[in-house]
Amino acid sequence: TAGAASHGAMTMRLDVERHYWLERLTSEGLGHVMAALPAHISNTLGGDRNFIMSAVQVDGLALCMASQFLKKDREVVLKALENDSDGTSFHFADDCLREDREVILASVQRRGRALELAADSLRADREIVHAAVSQDGNALEYAADGLRADRYIALAAVRCAGLALQHVAEDLRANREVVLAAVTEDGRALHFASEELKSDHQVVLTALRQIGVVLTGMETVQQMFLKVLGDK
Repeated sequence: TAGAASHGAMTMRLDVERHYWLERLTSEGLGHVMAALPAHISNTLGGDRNFIMSAVQVDGLALCMASQFLKKDREVVLKALENDSDGTSFHFADDCLREDREVILASVQRRGRALELAADSLRADREIVHAAVSQDGNALEYAADGLRADRYIALAAVRCAGLALQHVAEDLRANREVVLAAVTEDGRALHFASEELKSDHQVVLTALRQIGVVLTGMETVQQMFLKVLGDK
């Protein structure tokens, strides 16, 4: 019938468009495709789950092309994250997925600071926060207060990024093991240590060695600390 023939022709045209734009995405990259894609084609393909699933396998950031409905599709978003080295694609996902534990875990494993986008309950999830701070220590800034006071989490954060010590709970800034780990990674973290540990010879010496300051061997701890501050 005429209706069936018309539907078949439309399906064929969609298949052609899908193949054409996927080829361009693969060969030219997302930026070129987004600049060249006509609005009416973009709207059609953005709602085509088969196309979007294929597109995010080429480049996770192609999630930006998806319709709002497909940005709520956890399978689509997870596939995008699989093909996005730094987790940026999660910014295009619908807010409803901020409470999805599997999606958030996949996101923070690629970009620790994506923890900022997680629901409050997941910022208090020890496994998720540990994954986040192991990827980017400064993601600790977005963790629930209780986990910022967790020694295991704090150590993971400062070993990844010493300056994450500034986000550690005050009590742990007086923890010698935590502070030593921080200044071993980045000597400037000494700024955020407790006053007592700023006078600890080994802590200050470790910080100076990490920064690369040459000592005469005659400095007091206070003089060494000033060198960490940059007052030579």
